[in-house]
Amino acid sequence: MTRAITEVSDLTDKRRELLKAAVAKQDELPEKFARSQLNAVLYYEDMSGVIEADDSEEEDTLQTTTNLLNKIANEDGYLAKVSQGGGSAFVLDRYADEESGEKVTGVTPEDLREMAHQVLDRNGTSTDLSDVDFGNWQAVIRAVNKAVGKGVLMVKSEPNKYRLTERGIEAIRDST
Repeated sequence: MTRAITEVSDLTDKRRELLKAAVAKQDELPEKFARSQLNAVLYYEDMSGVIEADDSEEEDTLQTTTNLLNKIANEDGYLAKVSQGGGSAFVLDRYADEESGEKVTGVTPEDLREMAHQVLDRNGTSTDLSDVDFGNWQAVIRAVNKAVGKGVLMVKSEPNKYRLTERGIEAIRDST
């Protein structure tokens, strides 16, 4: 049995505008896309012909979260989640230069200790890390980012992947 999709007119304004934009730029998205890929396409493309919003409202309206995409998939039927992310988590040094031998990612306490010292050295900062539990990723990230005054280390993982449903695409196209 096929589940009914939410009527376009019953969608929240944000969901409706986001879906209109995604369908309009569907040819620029991979068939199975991550939230970040959708956000990038919608951020860099002029969407004024698709949604009625000024530039600042357009940016706020179109940038989405994983939570919102999951709700559209689970509650409205316009998206299908084709793969669940979250696996293979790691800590990323956003500014590491792999070509110069810096460690870009890490998972073990030894990796995180090396990454912490490389970030501090690269930023010309020193701080006492003797009380930091290098087995606790969040503790390491907080201590290092606080010491350098910006978000250098962060946890990353495989993202969820979505696709527009055929019925959803048709409903959006029929509504415009």
